[in-house]
Formats: sequence, C-alpha cells, structure tokens
Amino acid sequence: MTSREQCIALKGTWRKVGVQQLEACDVPTRDGGKSCQRSAQCESLCVASADADTAAAVEGHCYASFLTVGTCLSEVEDGRIVRAQCAD
Repeated sequence: MTSREQCIALKGTWRKVGVQQLEACDVPTRDGGKSCQRSAQCESLCVASADADTAAAVEGHCYASFLTVGTCLSEVEDGRIVRAQCAD
C-alpha cells in the first residue's frame, strides 16, 4: 500500500507501526476470528490465543489483519503452534 488514500479506499487504517514507527496500511481481513487449524484456511494467518499451551493441541482463529508488524503471534498449523514470531 503506497498511500493513505489507497488504504482508506480498502477500508484500512493508515497508522504508524513497529519500532521505527513507519506508516503502513492496516487492512482488516474478512474472516478475522473464524476458527481454523492452519493458515491456508485464512486470508492472513491462523493464530493461537496468547495464553495457549505450546505443548498441547490448540484451536486457532484467523488473524483479523493482513499487517503483522508490531505484533507477536503464535501461528497454528494442523492444530499445533508451529512458530511464535514477533514482527517489528
């Protein structure tokens, strides 16, 4: 996304993100919050709740944004947390 106007046209929020506070467009997904077992079932990522047990099977939910900068997420594949990542 290259401009605030393009962002707003896509119903996104133009804001500063990450440590460097770079401007970026935060476009919501249509399936945010939907139950999932893997990221292929989501527009963005399938993620676990912050308090999920990394050793146990988990039910994920589709992340509500395409933008992952400035967040820490635990990605779910086949009902298991496969990676925890913080993007900044």
